[in-house]
Parts: sequence; C-alpha cells; structure tokens
Amino acid sequence: MTQLFQVSISIYRGEPQDYQRYRHAALCFRPTSTSAAGMDAPPSPPLSSTSAPTSSPPTQPELALSADNPKLMQGPALVLHAVENNEGWELSVAASVDPSGLPNKSFATEVPVGMLTKTLSKAQLVSVVSQTTVDNEDPEFNSQVWVEAVLTRLTADSLLKGEDYHNGLDAMVDATMEAADELAM
Repeated sequence: MTQLFQVSISIYRGEPQDYQRYRHAALCFRPTSTSAAGMDAPPSPPLSSTSAPTSSPPTQPELALSADNPKLMQGPALVLHAVENNEGWELSVAASVDPSGLPNKSFATEVPVGMLTKTLSKAQLVSVVSQTTVDNEDPEFNSQVWVEAVLTRLTADSLLKGEDYHNGLDAMVDATMEAADELAM
C-alpha cells in the first residue's frame, strides 16, 4: 500500500558528552491519515464558486507539518538513521517505533521537515533512503551528514520540496547547536 509520509528529524543528545558534533540525527517518516493508493499529494479542499481566486493554492492546515502543529509529530514512525558500531557506520531501520524511545539514545527534540510529494510504500521509501550510503572512509562522517545527504536525495528525486529541504536542514542545525560547543569548554 502506498502512502504519503510526513518527514521529521529526531535529534538525540551526544554520547559520551552532549557536544554539537556528537548529537545524533535520525529521519522519521509517519504515514498521513489521508494517505491512499494513487494519490500524489494531499487533496485540496474544493473552491466554492463564490471564492475569489488567490495567488497560492489552498492548503489543508491540519496536514501542515510544523512546530506549531506538534500532533503531527506524535505516534509511531518509520525511523531510519546511520548508526556507528565497532565496524563503522550502517543503516538502521526501525518500523512503527516512537522516536523518543530509541534504545541507547537520549531524545532531545524532533523538528519538522515537511511532507513527501508522492506516495510510496514503506519498502519503496526504505529502498530510496538506503541508496544514500554511509561513508566509512570519511572521518568527518556522522548521522547529521547522512541525514543531509538523504534530504538531498529526496529533493533531487522530487520527493521533497526544496523549501522543506532547507527548512528541515536549518532546524536540524539549530537543534544540534543547542548542545554545548566543546571549543568553548
């Protein structure tokens, strides 16, 4: 079954110290309640014949993913993230989990990104995201770099709007910057 997904980024406190560079980021995908097979975008409400034309298309406020509408960032999500183990980085996929309760992670916050522009099945979504590989050769690679790369891929594949890419990336950086700066220590 294909679905529309709301995208957000969960941020976790750094280990062993909560410094900016140690903050962990994970992508969260939640199916929308209005998802249906064959839909490419949330339906717009019909315009009445007495409505004046507007310069922007009508929107559905209840589907607007933002910090002002936190109920959309609640409940189980498909969580994908790059995790580091003894052998390097690898992709981790957890279906139907609460992002604030990931094992071995101390939840800090969740920031909105936006809505995917096309319907996908969970398997298709995981396939697209898994095309963004982890880079075990780069000593600067971390989960934040991986999230940015996935958002870039989703945008390049026209699955995410450019504005949502920028807003999500900015929000992730802001959430990361809330941690201590180890250079100031």
